[in-house]
Amino acid sequence: MAILAKNGIQVDDTEASVILDFLYIIAKNHSKQEAKQNASYLKENSNHEKMA
Repeated sequence: MAILAKNGIQVDDTEASVILDFLYIIAKNHSKQEAKQNASYLKENSNHEKMA
């Protein structure tokens, strides 16, 4: 709430809770997408297939 207020956005506790829940979902999904990209990159650049 303090960060939002610092930027001129006034919210109450309920609105702040909804915003935090939304940001949590965004961060959680971003993490999953990043993990999938890293796994794909590691698989493509693996030496396991090249050594055989």
